[in-house]
Amino acid sequence: MIGLFIDPTPALELLVRERKASAATRWPDATYLSHPIHATLVAGAFAEPEEWTSALTTRLATVPAFAIACCTSSVFAGDPATGGSTVVIDIVPSDELSALQLVVAQTIAPYRDRATAESLAFQYQDSRASHSMRVFGSPWIGAHWRPHFTIGSFATGADAPELRALLAPFSPVSVPVHAVSVWRITGDQHEPLATIALDGAPRA
Repeated sequence: MIGLFIDPTPALELLVRERKASAATRWPDATYLSHPIHATLVAGAFAEPEEWTSALTTRLATVPAFAIACCTSSVFAGDPATGGSTVVIDIVPSDELSALQLVVAQTIAPYRDRATAESLAFQYQDSRASHSMRVFGSPWIGAHWRPHFTIGSFATGADAPELRALLAPFSPVSVPVHAVSVWRITGDQHEPLATIALDGAPRA
């Protein structure tokens, strides 16, 4: 599987790591706790990145850098991927973020594994996710996407008192979006492959 992510700032990374560490004292084997901190734009079965990173680099060079805001945390109750309660740091939706996701999805959609996408599409009860899987090879593309940075997914109810500390208020965090990172995902293992800059990104 390939994932295309927005990476956190140090301040947001610290916030999420602290909450992951807190959760690990009660649920050491919880899903997502070991994953690198990121917001997923697109994830699915795609051809090797060498086949499409050039095209994506060209497209992203026309997308202006922007910033996203993280102001709240919430729970995805009955997460379809885990069956548990997934606690996240929400990203405030914006036109710029939606446009970035669509550019990425449209650019790499021709390189999706069509057979895999078609077979997985039947697993989603949400017709929008099913349609997105068929068209883009990733289920959460479009208005039904809830952008977020994940803390973890836990085998407990969404209203469980044990989740309260993970949902505590925090000072709003602004995250500049200067690039999209590309990762290979194998189970819980995440291997960084590339970072592709947006227009206006700081130069190294």
